[in-house]
Amino acid sequence: MAKTSWLKSLSKTKKSINKIKITIMQLNIKRILNIQTLVILIVLLSPILVYAQPDPGDDPDVPIDGGLSVLLVAGVGYGIRELKKKRHK
Repeated sequence: MAKTSWLKSLSKTKKSINKIKITIMQLNIKRILNIQTLVILIVLLSPILVYAQPDPGDDPDVPIDGGLSVLLVAGVGYGIRELKKKRHK
């Protein structure tokens, strides 16, 4: 008889521990959702608070290329090199 009462109290203890774990998980989920909501609001409202540089007016005569052609040639060269490696294998 003492054994069964001990098992019953152990079972009740396990149930109460599980309830506490569930409550803690629910609180953590609420906390995470609150943080996510705050981050989303900051991201959405930041463009209102931050202004870009003013329009310079006329064309500032800056070349659009600025090294893009060098990167393009390097990429093509790398691609050709990789194709040659695959063909030799």
